[in-house]
Amino acid sequence: MSKKLLAFVIVSCCFSFSMANGAVIPNPLPYETVPELVMAILDGLLYLAGGLFVLLIVLAGLKLMSSFGNPEDLKKAKNTIWYCSLGLIALLASKAILEFVRTTLLNT
Repeated sequence: MSKKLLAFVIVSCCFSFSMANGAVIPNPLPYETVPELVMAILDGLLYLAGGLFVLLIVLAGLKLMSSFGNPEDLKKAKNTIWYCSLGLIALLASKAILEFVRTTLLNT
């Protein structure tokens, strides 16, 4: 236990001395502000959700075609299409709201 504590103290002292000399930790992200980072994360989620939306629509379409008139399977396929569309609309609305807030309140 004391070896771990000693190693921690040595590393933290070295780090604090390097920071005291004016060393700057570079930003590893290509984004300078938090709003830029949030918008980039949301854009990534939109791409992911768009791909998932297409996949679910194709699967629901296959289920719709293979239901052969079975009302229960037909209803499940329609519900899949409906809820998937609502989810995509909600995600697009969140993107629009964040963009509005960013442009009006943050003036960027």
